[in-house]
Amino acid sequence: MVLVPEIALTPQLVDRFRRRFNAGIAVLHSGLAGTERRAAWRAAYGGQARIVIGTRSAVFTALPRLVLIVVDEEHDASYKQQEGFSLFSP
Repeated sequence: MVLVPEIALTPQLVDRFRRRFNAGIAVLHSGLAGTERRAAWRAAYGGQARIVIGTRSAVFTALPRLVLIVVDEEHDASYKQQEGFSLFSP
């Protein structure tokens, strides 16, 4: 799994991975239509896509054989939680 900080970076990264690896690639981010996202999720879960590239929400993809998570540009602010959270609602 490769996490990217923003949707705009996924096409160039997908292109690089396709040229380098001979494996199925699933792309997951909020800019996809529901059917595209569902197809990518199923490909990842079923093993047809051995590489998943997506934004933060891709981390919730069910990957039975997850081996590695790469956080591209981990210093980017989009990975950081901006507001705090509370265990109790006001």
